Amino acid sequence: MEKQLRSLPKDLDGTYDQILLNIKETYHEDAKTFLEWCAFSARPLTLEEMATVAATECNSEEGPIYNPKRQYKNKETVLAACSSLVTHSEGTVKPNIKW
Repeated sequence: MEKQLRSLPKDLDGTYDQILLNIKETYHEDAKTFLEWCAFSARPLTLEEMATVAATECNSEEGPIYNPKRQYKNKETVLAACSSLVTHSEGTVKPNIKW
């Protein structure tokens, strides 16, 4: 237990670095997208909305494009992609990040 305590990050930035490093590589891009949507949304988003966010490609030259093949079928996977950076409560997803 002492070894684990010594290996803890020294500060909040280190904690977030560790969380980000533990996100599976296949989720990296989606996790970034989910966090951006959570951070800039006018209201907390539902898991269903977050699952749809993955299917929205905003970087297209034609503007946002919906690609149904990218939508998460299992909305709980959204939480796995974001690790402990978001919380799900009362039907919405909220950033778990302290500024």
